[in-house]
Amino acid sequence: ITCARVDSDSSFRFLIGSWIGHERLPNDTTTLAWSEVETRAIASACVLRERWVVRDKSGPLFVAHLLRAYDVANASWGLAYTDDHGKGQWYVGRFIDGRWAFERERMLDGKRVLVRVSWMPSTTGYRQAIERSTDDGQSWELRSVITFAKAN
Repeated sequence: ITCARVDSDSSFRFLIGSWIGHERLPNDTTTLAWSEVETRAIASACVLRERWVVRDKSGPLFVAHLLRAYDVANASWGLAYTDDHGKGQWYVGRFIDGRWAFERERMLDGKRVLVRVSWMPSTTGYRQAIERSTDDGQSWELRSVITFAKAN
């Protein structure tokens, strides 16, 4: 059995493999953190499993595991995140502006905030953008960018 969406849709095929990422603030060249990411297709290629090891100049920050899966019934992608600090996050994928973006709601200082994460292939690997909205998605602020290249 194969998962037709993952097999026929190249939306996230570019994520499969071993990667090194450099996280930066928008319009800044200073690396804040380094990520080592390993992505594999599992469950007859119906799910992508990711393992992230993230560190900064002071040392390890966290280890995270992500599952990205396509929901045939709802024609959408979902993302489950958990890390070794007990954080669990659930994102719903939406196809917007020609790309899949994953969104979730959270509370920050007593205010509702939307968080959006998107991944886009690039000529040297791929790019992850993290954005926030405090006005129900009317406008988005780019918070950070991680640029990934294949690990050697």
